[in-house]
Amino acid sequence: MRTQYNRRWLRQIDRWIRFLTKRIDAAEVVDPEAPRHARAATQVFFGATVRYANAAGRERVVSIVGVDEGVATGARAGEIGTGDRVVLHAPGGTETLEILEVRYERIFMDPFREPPGAEAAPKADLRSGD
Repeated sequence: MRTQYNRRWLRQIDRWIRFLTKRIDAAEVVDPEAPRHARAATQVFFGATVRYANAAGRERVVSIVGVDEGVATGARAGEIGTGDRVVLHAPGGTETLEILEVRYERIFMDPFREPPGAEAAPKADLRSGD
């Protein structure tokens, strides 16, 4: 039974590795400070910093940092711009937001660091079937 469980777990890990490898291969470096012209300067794309207000008038600022962290639905990517209203579907509920400003500027993030102990983890022989 344990061998069967280990094989199933290994298949799940292999699927996850293939998925992540495809994501890395498709990744592009995006410069949020690169000049954008005409409508592209006011529409929400990856790398945008967006100021918005909810129905109560409370304003917030967010940076769009990745496709997996997409925020709003109600319009296709690239069609959301200043003055638009979008619907945010979040675990806490659904609310309508008004896009007040879209700008592209440097997004400051902490550099990636491996978790403590990750670099010292021993390599397991996954072929043993244990």
